[in-house]
Parts: sequence; C-alpha cells; structure tokens
Amino acid sequence: MAHPDQLEMKSIVIAEDENITRLGIRLILEGSPHYRLVGEAEDGKKAVQLIRETTPDLLILDIMLPGLLGFEVARQV
Repeated sequence: MAHPDQLEMKSIVIAEDENITRLGIRLILEGSPHYRLVGEAEDGKKAVQLIRETTPDLLILDIMLPGLLGFEVARQV
C-alpha cells in the first residue's frame, strides 16, 4: 500500500448553493495536500457543465441545488 505522501492528488468539484458552506469546504480542501479543487458551482445546471468540463475524481454535491436537484445532477454525469 502506498504511503499517504505518495498518493496522487484527487481533483474535486463543489456543487453547493450556500456561499458560506462552499467557502468552508474550500478552506478545508485547500489545507489538504491530497485534494485539488478544480471548480465550484452554485446551481445544478452549472454543476453539470462544470463536471463535464473538468471530470473530477470526487464531487461534493448538495442534493437541494436550485435549477437542478443534486440527484438529477448525479444522474446526468
């Protein structure tokens, strides 16, 4: 098993409509050497577009996004 320092950074997209929540998540991720934030979206339609453009390894997805619910975002990508 690889040592944690040798693990590849995982790319992440945050899809969350609440600015303060998105900021908190961003601050946590920026403090970690294991994650690279590749984008943020504040609604479901923008989330789908961003995910398709960046193809992140991980997605932090709010289920109650405006425009397109998080469940539908997950189905589309």
